Amino acid sequence: MRDVSVELARVLEGGQFETSLTLDVFYGAERRLQSLTVDSSWELRWVKSADVPGAGSVLVQVQMPDGSSLTPREFTARLAPFGQEAVPLLTIRAGHFSETVQAGRFRIAEVPSARDEQLRHSVRVITVGSYVKLGLLDHLDAVREAGFTRPEKPVHTTDAWQELARLTGMRIVRSMPTVAVPESITYELIEGGRLRAAQEIAAAIGGTLYVRADGALTVLRDGLGTPVRRFKIGDESTLLGLEYAMSSEGVKNEVVGIFEDDERKPIVVPPAQIQDGPLRVSGPFGRRTHYHRSEFVKTVTQATAELAKVLAQVSQMKAFRVPVTVALDPRVEVGDTVELEQATQTYRGVVAEVSWQADGSMTLQVDVYRVIDEANLLGV
Repeated sequence: MRDVSVELARVLEGGQFETSLTLDVFYGAERRLQSLTVDSSWELRWVKSADVPGAGSVLVQVQMPDGSSLTPREFTARLAPFGQEAVPLLTIRAGHFSETVQAGRFRIAEVPSARDEQLRHSVRVITVGSYVKLGLLDHLDAVREAGFTRPEKPVHTTDAWQELARLTGMRIVRSMPTVAVPESITYELIEGGRLRAAQEIAAAIGGTLYVRADGALTVLRDGLGTPVRRFKIGDESTLLGLEYAMSSEGVKNEVVGIFEDDERKPIVVPPAQIQDGPLRVSGPFGRRTHYHRSEFVKTVTQATAELAKVLAQVSQMKAFRVPVTVALDPRVEVGDTVELEQATQTYRGVVAEVSWQADGSMTLQVDVYRVIDEANLLGV
């Protein structure tokens, strides 16, 4: 959950406010452009399951005081997609109140279109307006593109967070305890190998990679947490497409581990199984086997604990995904647990996707989870 001031939190809870977006542009540590006007077609989105979770599309429209063009024509141009970064700033206004929130820190990944409006003044051609559309991606895009030049071994084997910082070159915010990184791991020379290695370390820590609004890298914890916001259906939010569904796809009751120790010898441990309840391996549901590999498991004790953890994850299912349109609330991020309250039921789930729109609305895709052996499915 993104932190904001107490005053802004009150405004957001009230739901009556206006929003606008501007853009600052950096090249390295140098701020090249400030408070650029953005067209009302902008969108920013974050998808928890994506390799690069943060992305966006903005159309910059601006007249520079010196009459210069912002259309990029060389690598070092101010809006070129060659290391230039964009920082969208969301301003929220309600009456005399106003506060600006940094939406994120993105790399300019592409310029799909750009044009200038010009006029001739005496012997000089002056640009009276530049219209530049930008495609934005968060900094995990740079990690994905930066491959290994030779096979590498982990350096910080006692601290996965420190190794994550070394691999990505990003500032780290620790969100949960660290774990060890086995010395026997070798990072692969493949496309996207650095990002894959970082993802595996994040999974060992206990979640998925995520770039915070300030540009720091963290790990989002898997599964339900403490709810950060409750939306009342028919109040300030609109619930779309709510229907109940159930599927056994992806639900497992047995996990078999495929592990090797530091000497590359197989680690043999019994599979983790559900022995009681409707999902028991001996019941009508039958055996549903999941095979699990991890380079981070090097002992029998680690293997047993890992299988138990994975079994708890795969023996749950997403009952359904709920799209919710609400007034834009920058506090709510992917990975957050939220509640959707109806007259007779409350749904608790994890935000899988967030999309901010220029009209001041926000669309969430919420994965509503249930533990299958609970008698009360949705009464949380």
